[in-house]
Amino acid sequence: MDKAGLLEELNQTLPKKKVEKLAALGANQHYEVADLLELSFYPRSEIAFRAAWVLEYILEKYPERFLPLLNDFLKLYPEQKNPSCQRHYSKMLAHLLKTGRLNQADDRIDFDLLVESTFGWLIDEQTPVAVKVHCLEVLFVLKDKSPWILEELKSQIEFLMRHGSAGIQSRGRAILKKIASK
Repeated sequence: MDKAGLLEELNQTLPKKKVEKLAALGANQHYEVADLLELSFYPRSEIAFRAAWVLEYILEKYPERFLPLLNDFLKLYPEQKNPSCQRHYSKMLAHLLKTGRLNQADDRIDFDLLVESTFGWLIDEQTPVAVKVHCLEVLFVLKDKSPWILEELKSQIEFLMRHGSAGIQSRGRAILKKIASK
């Protein structure tokens, strides 16, 4: 399937089974997975969202197909402005960090830019809760990259928990507990 065919697929509502099928097609090289990364910046937000969702599924189920795009993904992460895509991007970055797959990226990873972008998403009042929850995870894992991250993360969690949703409350408490045990 070429990029136009992939775009046509993403132009339709995607139930989870269809996402799984598209991910499997990408894993079997029926299209270029790099096209999904590019389409996650598509001007129509619903197409970009679907592309990011399939890309996330590929990372989780077929990481060998995602990893060649790792450096490109990391460079594009700070540029993602679509909140629906930010949900998938932050979840993918958290997954990459937790599984140690970030070690497969080249040495030129700009961790400062990743941290800055993730904090930006976290403190933006317009950012959906699901994105914020993944941002908390990302920042906790990246806490050792710079001495100021942990203290700022703790402050942000405490601030968000004051009036936060159940998801923020739950994840915030869990991360504060991890911080306290350090």
